[in-house]
Amino acid sequence: MQDLNEAWRVLRVPASRAAYDRSLRAPPPRPEPVADDDGDDDRPYPRPAAEPGDLTVAVVRAVPWLAVLVVLAAIFLFTAYARTDRQPPTLIGRCVRVEDPVPVAVPCTSPNDGRVIGVVRQANLCTAGSQPRLTGSGDWYCLRAPDAG
Repeated sequence: MQDLNEAWRVLRVPASRAAYDRSLRAPPPRPEPVADDDGDDDRPYPRPAAEPGDLTVAVVRAVPWLAVLVVLAAIFLFTAYARTDRQPPTLIGRCVRVEDPVPVAVPCTSPNDGRVIGVVRQANLCTAGSQPRLTGSGDWYCLRAPDAG
C-alpha cells in the first residue's frame, strides 16, 4: 500500500510526473568494475580425461562386479568339489571291501565284504538279508553277503 501511495504522490502532479519520465529515459549508471580476486579466469574448463560414455569408464565401473562374480564362482566350485565325504553312486550293485570309513569297489571274484544293494540314511532301513555298514558321510550301505552273490 505504501508503494501505491508513493506512486500516486509522484504521478498526480504534472511536474513531478515529467521529472519521473525524464529519469526513465536517462541511461542507467554503469556499475563499477569489481576486481576479480578469486584467481579464476574466464577460460572454459579443460575437457575431462574420460567422458561418461567412454569404454574406459565402462570397464572401470565393471571391474568390481567382475571381481565379485569371480569370487562367487570360485566359492561355488570349491564347495562343489572340495567335499571328501561324498561316495560315488556307482558303488550300488558292485562288490566292495570296507576300509575305515570308505568302502572301496573291488572285483567280485576277489575277497570282499559284499555287494552294495542300496544306500540309506539309517541302518534299520536296510532290507532283510543285508548287512548295514556305516560310511564316512553318515550314510549306510546295505551289503548283501558275498556268497549270496
